[in-house]
Amino acid sequence: MTSLDPRPFYRAGALGAALQLLALVVLVAVGIALGPRPETAAEAFAAWSGLLGNGFDLVQHAIHPFMPAVASAIAIGMGLLYLVWFPMLAWDFARLARVEHAPSGPRGAGTPSPGTPRAATGSARHR
Repeated sequence: MTSLDPRPFYRAGALGAALQLLALVVLVAVGIALGPRPETAAEAFAAWSGLLGNGFDLVQHAIHPFMPAVASAIAIGMGLLYLVWFPMLAWDFARLARVEHAPSGPRGAGTPSPGTPRAATGSARHR
């Protein structure tokens, strides 16, 4: 066995951890795909490509110790779906990180944002 041989990854502990992590990612992708209705067809396509790509990844890791050739074929489809999923996910995270979408958090709790009327804050102190 050489140092580049992937088989050490498929020991029981590492394989179990990888399958659990991928199952969690599939559940997150299910939540994204079946959650609030996407605004555009591109968002829907990205959500479903994430679900299918992560599902293929889970299946690929589960069968690789027994059928490496089949797992390699599945990995091709998984990779193509990931080419859609990861850039769209990064775009969504960048969009959510903008100031107008980001939650204020504990430091900004109770302080109105600029331009908000005082009566709209809900604080008894400002009424």
